[in-house]
Amino acid sequence: MESFLVLMGIGFTTLLLAVVIYLMWILFLWPFVEAVSLTRMSLAYRRLNAHKTGAATAVKLFVMWYGETVFGRRFYAIHSRGWRWEAVGKWWVYKDEHC
Repeated sequence: MESFLVLMGIGFTTLLLAVVIYLMWILFLWPFVEAVSLTRMSLAYRRLNAHKTGAATAVKLFVMWYGETVFGRRFYAIHSRGWRWEAVGKWWVYKDEHC
């Protein structure tokens, strides 16, 4: 009986650890990757249209995008008149006609 309880404890602990790792990935780590991609796209758009970019701008953009995606994003694709983002590494920026 004691060996059964030890095996059940090991199995439960392994399952609990797997669930915690999965939740950390889904809720925090993957949104971090998406926020980095969105920040890179935003900075590329700003550079293409001759806006100033610096470290402070990059940090502000990252915080904004991470806040938007941290518990799951609420959009499939997002776009504006000068850019479109569909997934990590799948984004486009366009030259503004007004600049």
